[in-house]
Amino acid sequence: MNWKKRALRNRVEKRIREAFKGVKLGEGYSLHQQILVSNYGCDEEGNEVSGREWERLRTAGVIDNWEKIDWSREPDDEHISMVFLYDKGQRYYLPALMLRLLDKYDSSSMRVISTLSFLYPRKNDKQISWESYSSNYSVFTHEQMAAIGSFLNALPILLDLETRDRRIVQRAVENYWHRFVPEEDEELLR
Repeated sequence: MNWKKRALRNRVEKRIREAFKGVKLGEGYSLHQQILVSNYGCDEEGNEVSGREWERLRTAGVIDNWEKIDWSREPDDEHISMVFLYDKGQRYYLPALMLRLLDKYDSSSMRVISTLSFLYPRKNDKQISWESYSSNYSVFTHEQMAAIGSFLNALPILLDLETRDRRIVQRAVENYWHRFVPEEDEELLR
């Protein structure tokens, strides 16, 4: 990685860490719980999960400091979906997932697909209104939005993205996130 890319990556990572510093899961769903939410409250065998098991799954991973998430203790990449985390869970896990994407990009991974899809508000989407996308992002502070914009703006430069992912990222920036990209990041991209 050349010095310019290294400087850009360091800036993006720093911005993410600073913007999301101190964010806790709170009442949001954990990565383990979101699997049950996607299965209508049932485990993989179709059995309904008790309240006690639901709470155990809540604390099966790190829920008070996203920077210390141990990915070996979390669900595998194929079971991670931003959709089922809802607002507080999305706010807590997004910075970790963005950094994880920089470290371990796999275009076929549900972790990557879900993260990029969550950050891609589509104009003229017949199934989801523009207001729905905007409300998904309402849990983020302006500083967090800037970190997300910085991440998306830099992603095609930092990683060799598959064509589909490159298109998603470019459209996400064009459709929404361009207004949050900090000026100093624009200068680094020239």
